[in-house]
Amino acid sequence: AERWEQYAISLEAEKQELEEALERAGEELSNARKLAEDVRREGELRWERSDDERAALQVEVSRLIDQLQQRGEEVSRSEERIRETERASASRISSLLGELEKTRAELELERSRQGADDTDDPTAQDVSDGSDIMGDEHQQRIAAKVMGALGEVDGEHDKRAKDDAVDVRWAAERSRQQLGAENAALQFELERCKAMIRELLQNDKKRPPLDPDEKQQGFDAHASSQLSALLAIVAVPQAPQIANVERDYGILTISWLAEDDPPGILTLGFDVAMSGADNDVCEVVYQGPLDVTQFTASELEPDCCYNFQVRARSKHGAGAWSAKKSLRFGTTHIYDHDFDTNGIFYFIGTNGKTQEWHNPAKVEPKSVGTSDNDKVIVSSSSQAVGGVGRCMCGREPFKWNTRGQENGVLHGREWVKLDLVQKQVFLTEYSIMCGERFMPTAWWLQASHDGSNWFILDQQDGFQGFKHDGQTHTFKIDRDRFDDEHYMLSMQPCSLFRLVQVKRNANMTDHLSLSCMELYGILIWK
Repeated sequence: AERWEQYAISLEAEKQELEEALERAGEELSNARKLAEDVRREGELRWERSDDERAALQVEVSRLIDQLQQRGEEVSRSEERIRETERASASRISSLLGELEKTRAELELERSRQGADDTDDPTAQDVSDGSDIMGDEHQQRIAAKVMGALGEVDGEHDKRAKDDAVDVRWAAERSRQQLGAENAALQFELERCKAMIRELLQNDKKRPPLDPDEKQQGFDAHASSQLSALLAIVAVPQAPQIANVERDYGILTISWLAEDDPPGILTLGFDVAMSGADNDVCEVVYQGPLDVTQFTASELEPDCCYNFQVRARSKHGAGAWSAKKSLRFGTTHIYDHDFDTNGIFYFIGTNGKTQEWHNPAKVEPKSVGTSDNDKVIVSSSSQAVGGVGRCMCGREPFKWNTRGQENGVLHGREWVKLDLVQKQVFLTEYSIMCGERFMPTAWWLQASHDGSNWFILDQQDGFQGFKHDGQTHTFKIDRDRFDDEHYMLSMQPCSLFRLVQVKRNANMTDHLSLSCMELYGILIWK
């Protein structure tokens, strides 16, 4: 009886919620109908005014076209006047220059004649005073004539030709500017009127028949379509948020959180859109039900950026897309030479080559060489000299080695371990820089997913390549020699690596001595 009473109470509460939702839906429907009625009335008034507006606009366009033509004719006449004035000025200037040249020629001829007379008459020095006076008067008349001609040329050229030409040019330039501004304004007004006419013509094409009943049906259909569009907008779910990303070799897995549905909306499922490698255009690649909130993309390429978006679907349609999330599953690090700038530890120590290099190692348990940067955790089986963290992820020769044995008791196989924590590596090569005195000759390079189960990626036995302190050598991971099970293990990226010395070093002691290491391959962020 108590359970039935509780069930009845819950049903009553649910009924009350449904009644409230129904009341809200009724209010929304009433508002939508009011909006549709307003739209219908506005359309009716606009259709009634369209004929008069189109006729008025056509008259206005005709008037503007006439004005443009008149302005064009005025511009043409002004330009013709300018050309005539320039031609008249040029002709006047040419005439004055011709008169000047003629006067100069007469003066030169008179001077030459006077010089000839003086040369032919040997008694020229004995001429009377009257003859001298007559010669001086003749020269004065010629000089006055020349000066008058020059003055006329200068005056006419400067005052009439130059000033008139300058005034005409300034007036013409002002006319051009004024006419250009008026033409631009008229052209703008003409384009605006044309746009309004095109809009009216488009409305005419959409106009329902003039019959009152058919016209009313057209109004009702238009209002219904507006109402449906309005309800579809209000009834779609909100955009989900991408909350988590998981990475693996060639794989990206995203998961999202669905927003709570508003009253009256029921989410049916989700869509996922994804872009190709280094492409911003997203396309739908997945459509799933409501209970699946994650998507896995596989066969991806390293060093490429992929964009993801998620949206929810209801019976009224799909909602808005979430914000784009740009992701990479990893970066490729290709070996070029020993301890180059392509290595993974160098990439981590420079924060993706965006800052100066800092040793990325942190030692656990606490030891000499502990760094504030905890991107790689380094540990060893034992330690006698130096800081293991400083040397294993460093880039220069450094003195470090394990204790080997103590009081005649062998500690076992000495090792050094690298933990990349939130990163994984698909290893292709690794480089070693040997330490001082104790040159390694036989070791295993192991990898692990959990720190408990280790498998061998590379093994060396009787290696004699290290001859002096700080010498480097790079070793390639040869997966072709593995059996099927070992091969499948080696193809999985790992975050834990361990170098284990399996035989005594070149000095026939058990000390493991290294300066630093570097890894190459594909780096994957978890």
